[in-house]
Amino acid sequence: MTMTRTGCLAIALALCGCGATVSGGPAAATTPPSTSAAPPAATRPTADDPDGSRARARQVMTNTVVDDSLSPDLNDKVDFFMVVLKGAPGTATVELRWDDPAADLAIDVMDAWGAVLGTTPARTEGSVQKTLDVPIATAGSYYLKVTALADKPASYTFTVKWPGGAAK
Repeated sequence: MTMTRTGCLAIALALCGCGATVSGGPAAATTPPSTSAAPPAATRPTADDPDGSRARARQVMTNTVVDDSLSPDLNDKVDFFMVVLKGAPGTATVELRWDDPAADLAIDVMDAWGAVLGTTPARTEGSVQKTLDVPIATAGSYYLKVTALADKPASYTFTVKWPGGAAK
């Protein structure tokens, strides 16, 4: 598939959600105005933060350790991930750990529509980990949102334990 500059620009404008349009000939694309307000700057993806929105979530596998980091001072306060849970209904266990005790992170689990199914509890003082059990009724795609709750950079790891095994 060949993509024109106009097509690439139209896709980029559609992802930004700013309502801007592209014109210029029969191959031009137009992006309709957004009906909702643009997300706050802290949740907009940038070149340095490509996983800062659900639409650009990075796919991860179950039962594997995922490493990433957040840098609130660089406007990287949120990371999104997508995981496919296969098989029979069950409980997904999400384990989140980070390096700096001065940091505080949260993780939300959302269904394919973005409805929050579970949120990690408040951190106990000095703790650098949280665990969340989420009942899963149907197989499908689920999203994880990792958020920096303190203005401290944090390297973190998480895993989604699922009895169905690693996604293929």
